[in-house]
Amino acid sequence: MSANPQLIIIDPSTRHPETEVCQKIRSLSTLPTLLIRPALSLDSQSSQQGMNALWRAELSTLRGVIILGGGASPNDHIEWQSELRAWLTQSRGVMDRGRPLLGVCYGHQLLGQICGAEVDFLWGGECAKGLREICLSEDTLGLKSNQPYPLAISHREGLLGLPDRWRTLTPHQEMVLNQARHTAIAVEVMTHTEYPWWGFQSHIDATPQFMINNQLSAKLPLAYAGEVVMRSFLDLVSTSS
Repeated sequence: MSANPQLIIIDPSTRHPETEVCQKIRSLSTLPTLLIRPALSLDSQSSQQGMNALWRAELSTLRGVIILGGGASPNDHIEWQSELRAWLTQSRGVMDRGRPLLGVCYGHQLLGQICGAEVDFLWGGECAKGLREICLSEDTLGLKSNQPYPLAISHREGLLGLPDRWRTLTPHQEMVLNQARHTAIAVEVMTHTEYPWWGFQSHIDATPQFMINNQLSAKLPLAYAGEVVMRSFLDLVSTSS
């Protein structure tokens, strides 16, 4: 338990930890960070801890939470996912207190599902990999509206529509076919209407090693927009109270 303000990073990787991604975020953060890997048994002195450590975290000094991507699906019925949902939604917990949240890929889908949206396979269940160009309808987290930003993607599932009390920031890029070959709205970027919560389907956290780990042949732009988003969120968290 820590009495100091801190940031929690949740890496839900199911096959291999995103070590470089988490190291990069920690290097950018001005706050102490608690790294939780609920799907992997990696108990060590390097803060690679499971759900027990998450439940012991001091919520009164928690400044924000980042939930990254991984091989899991929010539709899976797995014990650690049920515990993670319970931790996020507990009375006087992270969401109840309106603490800053940033969901990436799996994290984006999980937050959306918790708030009432459906998660389903897209493109007949095939995995989309590479770079996807997004164009925002309004400025957010350091990115400007009406400018193309190539961001890394690696996912089969997505949010089919907006969850309650969220709004989309990419309304013109979301028409896809779901697994049943029906037209659906797959939300790429969203933000909450009241709280400082954001979800990005794309991997704004991507690093060169992430691209290798996930077998993405595309190369990240030298000035990667995802890092701008991450820095902006971390700046917000460092000044929140």
